[in-house]
Amino acid sequence: MNNTDILQPGMPGFGETTAMPDISPIHMFSKLFGAAVSLRKALYSKDILKMRSIDAFVISVGNITVGGTGKTPTVIYIAKLLQKHGYKVCVLSRGYKGKNSKKILEVSNDKEVLSDSEMAGDEPYMMAKKLIGIPVIVGKNRYTAGLFAVEKYKPDVCILDDGFQHFKLERDLDIVTFDGNVGFGNGKLLPGGILREPPSALERADVILINKGVKKSKDIIAKVMENGGERHTFFCSYNTVGLTSCGGEHKDIEYISGRRVLVFSALADSNYFYEIITRLGGFICEQIEYKDHHSYDIDDYLTIVKRAHDSSADLMLTTEKDLVKFDLEWSRTSTIKLYSLDVLLKPLDFDDMFEH
Repeated sequence: MNNTDILQPGMPGFGETTAMPDISPIHMFSKLFGAAVSLRKALYSKDILKMRSIDAFVISVGNITVGGTGKTPTVIYIAKLLQKHGYKVCVLSRGYKGKNSKKILEVSNDKEVLSDSEMAGDEPYMMAKKLIGIPVIVGKNRYTAGLFAVEKYKPDVCILDDGFQHFKLERDLDIVTFDGNVGFGNGKLLPGGILREPPSALERADVILINKGVKKSKDIIAKVMENGGERHTFFCSYNTVGLTSCGGEHKDIEYISGRRVLVFSALADSNYFYEIITRLGGFICEQIEYKDHHSYDIDDYLTIVKRAHDSSADLMLTTEKDLVKFDLEWSRTSTIKLYSLDVLLKPLDFDDMFEH
């Protein structure tokens, strides 16, 4: 090696860090995932794969990130809002983690709930219980589910739950939800990050809803502007309305204040849930986290109860979508009551868009 092989002050590169290419397996899988997403989108945009329409106005609620961004509460809110204004509404869902093997499953009709969380999946079942008079239909192919809904119920509007990446069914309005405290994460596609699609996908969005917080809201709005320009953007608040037990007993929200609470959930991100409980004056004496959409059994329940007793908890608290997976008979085996925290999403000034 001679002196010319050694970087000297003033030479190009001196004092700079040369970025090494990322050749980790996760990075490579993110690249492959991105290529697959782009190919699928291109096949639909070139009409090689067909988007099909149904005889109803279709609203899609989805996201471009994994994790809890408030899709299901948004679907519930919009469905109730439209129902209040006299529209006939159906909800179409994939039925994630449900055991249904049929092409179409009616979770509920316009009168009653017909299925359970095990078959339908936790979120469709929770929607069916909360959306009285609004049919909830599960089907992996939402176009087929939409045809069924139109033929049987003749809705004015079909709401597509988690539909932003489901191109088989044409939609008239695309709503994309974000966790305002998380935004785009590290900006990488799965599995290296939390993105299901690159931010350029926001060109397809008509409306942006920012939930849970505002820490990353400027980043979200900036990315939206970069990818298609200004959109209708709304911020959402969550109103805690009370507690509900397995047996349907209701308690005022003030019941939490000053009490020791064992908290458990199967969410993509439980931190916001904990924040709400702490804000309400509850003391979290124990917390248990399960994988998102976890299917509970009696052993899980007995473990939760034991830890509640060991931590001297006054009550056990979980989310609405977790509580629907618990058997009423299980709850009768414990002296410590199990409740869900009932929360309503409220997008600020959102109603005006639908009224006009």
